[in-house]
Amino acid sequence: FYENLKLSNKKHRFYQDKKFRDFLIDEIKWIKSKSVNNYEEYKTIRRSGRGVALQTSDRKTVYEILKNYNSHLEQHNRYMWEDYSNVVIENINDINKVKTYDYVFIDEAQDLSQSQLISLRMVACKELIIAADLGQKIYKTDFTWKSTGINVQGGRTKFLKGAFRSKREVMDLANSLLKHDTALSSEDINQEYEAKSSGIIPAVLVAKEMTEYNMIAKLINEINDDYEQDGFSGTIGVLS
Repeated sequence: FYENLKLSNKKHRFYQDKKFRDFLIDEIKWIKSKSVNNYEEYKTIRRSGRGVALQTSDRKTVYEILKNYNSHLEQHNRYMWEDYSNVVIENINDINKVKTYDYVFIDEAQDLSQSQLISLRMVACKELIIAADLGQKIYKTDFTWKSTGINVQGGRTKFLKGAFRSKREVMDLANSLLKHDTALSSEDINQEYEAKSSGIIPAVLVAKEMTEYNMIAKLINEINDDYEQDGFSGTIGVLS
């Protein structure tokens, strides 16, 4: 596919340097997840939290590669996962004639893309119910409720502020990190979570003189030694 690209500027670093190819795949997925359908829209869209700043010429090259890739997919009768919600949006009138849903309930909605949320909103005939926490997203989702056409204003929203799985010190750290997340808008950060019980202060460690694996192994050995000296035994879980 890459060797047959039809670009106006084949000297661009996105074409010449292979290290950008993973970024281009990620950017194409992001464009599709935002339901961007033309270059004019992509040229001006906000790209907060993307990690790579793009000039106008860069965006033009990205979109040319996207158009080439879409043609490649069409020729081979294939779709990306990010295409399916856009197919639903584009064909919503035909879909709703065949299959309708009175109620649609979405859990963990923060991990869906903008286009997925739009498509689910469009197939819900009577009511759309959403449970979400934008502070707990595990994918690079980037949307506001307004951009999806979902109205969460006024009495339509119920906020749950209590934290029952973490201690106060952990929640204080999490809340401080949320405030500096460039991928979130002020609309997203409208509450802090409250934990009633207290615990140990969490630590952020940086592996400078050894690998992360060696540092974790060293910490586990130190903890085990402390437990053995105190006459205790236990199990340590490492979440990676």
